[in-house]
Amino acid sequence: MANLSLADEYAEILSAEVTMDVGKLRDLARLHGIPPQFRGDVWRYLLGIVPSDLSHEVSSARARSQSYETMCASAMSSHIAPDTAKLVRGEFSRYLRRVPVFAQLTQEVGIDVVRGVFERIIITFLSNHSDLDYEPPWIHVLAPFVASIRDERDVYFCFEAFMLKLSGQQADLNLSQQMASVLSLLRTSLPELYNYLDEEEVDVRAWLPNWLQYAFASELPFDALLRLWDVYLAETKGFQLHPYVCLAVLHQLKEALEEMESSEVIAMLKRLPFRASDIDTLINVAKNLRLDAQQGEARDEEMYRMGTSSLAGSRSSSR
Repeated sequence: MANLSLADEYAEILSAEVTMDVGKLRDLARLHGIPPQFRGDVWRYLLGIVPSDLSHEVSSARARSQSYETMCASAMSSHIAPDTAKLVRGEFSRYLRRVPVFAQLTQEVGIDVVRGVFERIIITFLSNHSDLDYEPPWIHVLAPFVASIRDERDVYFCFEAFMLKLSGQQADLNLSQQMASVLSLLRTSLPELYNYLDEEEVDVRAWLPNWLQYAFASELPFDALLRLWDVYLAETKGFQLHPYVCLAVLHQLKEALEEMESSEVIAMLKRLPFRASDIDTLINVAKNLRLDAQQGEARDEEMYRMGTSSLAGSRSSSR
């Protein structure tokens, strides 16, 4: 496929009749991103919503449809529906004002239609995951799927799979521990910036929790967010890279941040100035930072092992 355009390459892969080559989709998405007209289809495969064995495609679609319709009907008649719908409508309106693509989307199909999709999906998700409480950033996480996938049922299952991947990545550490880990890495790799943020009393709680919990859904421009999520979904363990992408963002903004006052720093970290074309650089910086951290941990472990062995040897000789 060397002479094909990127869109042609995706079209050729997606035209498979027997088995979808998800490996090739992953490679293309990771290296080059996904053209908008194919993003919804590719994300469904990368998230495992659609089976790669295409002989099961029709039965799988029928099962998803029946499952969602049943869950949605139950959720919309539940006691949580009215209050949650009101919360969703408020955040949805604010989101529309921030993201032009959704203003365009609502013009095409009508604001009431799009808002209804958000309400039904959020309420159904909350009903099926009663251990969770509604959070306004869920609207921001859901929006890329609504923009990329036309079938509401598949939007729901992709959103749910994405949210579960996020929470699964965070399962080993609570939020405070995740924040401490990123700040520790920042202190090691960029001590001047770390000290500057500390001296300016920049409240990390104003921006870092959202970064970690929602994968920049609220902070990145829409096109850049889509490109970043292409990478996260294409990598086998893409979300494990996310803390280092957080660190890479700070690396790339270091010079600008060190010229700002506290309020300006927070404003920039809540509205990141990256474009889709910047994401490849961010990913490369993040991978290098992860490698540096892993090598540092290996050196520390080796020094500890050598110190322990040396101590044991001195004790033995003293006897």
